[in-house]
Amino acid sequence: MKKIFLPFFLFVLSLQALAEEEKKNAYDQVWFTMGYGYLIAEDAKGSPLGPATATVGVQLWKWLVLDMSLGYVWALDYDDTNEHKGTDLDYFPVRAVLMYQPDIPIKSIENFSLRPYAGIGPMFAINGTNYSNSNFSGGFSAKAGLRIRHKHHLYGIVLEYLFNHAHIEYNGIKNNYNASGLAIGVEIGFTF
Repeated sequence: MKKIFLPFFLFVLSLQALAEEEKKNAYDQVWFTMGYGYLIAEDAKGSPLGPATATVGVQLWKWLVLDMSLGYVWALDYDDTNEHKGTDLDYFPVRAVLMYQPDIPIKSIENFSLRPYAGIGPMFAINGTNYSNSNFSGGFSAKAGLRIRHKHHLYGIVLEYLFNHAHIEYNGIKNNYNASGLAIGVEIGFTF
């Protein structure tokens, strides 16, 4: 009986040690960031604003993370010389990006690490124009960047490609807009 008890006792102690280690690192496994960027649009003219983005991220396993973002891009301007007749397009991109994001601690600075990342995932967009609202489209988001973690704070730079081809029908008229583009931005947030 004592021989059975000893391995069981050692197993319980190892689980407890593992749980304590996980508890120490638990604050790094979920984060929230707010960001703002500049979209270099493929087809639109003018200076589009955004995306302004709110992101919640969770570490799924070691270096595998899921970033879920809600954003807003506005003032995509299509000029009067094409078929769009001076249309302004705004859209809310909602995306879930599966990413590779290792946490690289900097040993010389306490509670400081670098988190380079890259990933791709689906995007759902709610599109609106100056003549029609609530048109939906699907696409994808591919992003890469670097996050710097200091204690519970995150700071980052982001490069993200948003693929969004909006098909809008209003009063029997169909228009197609290429609202895709490359976004360059910054973000700030915290881990918990």
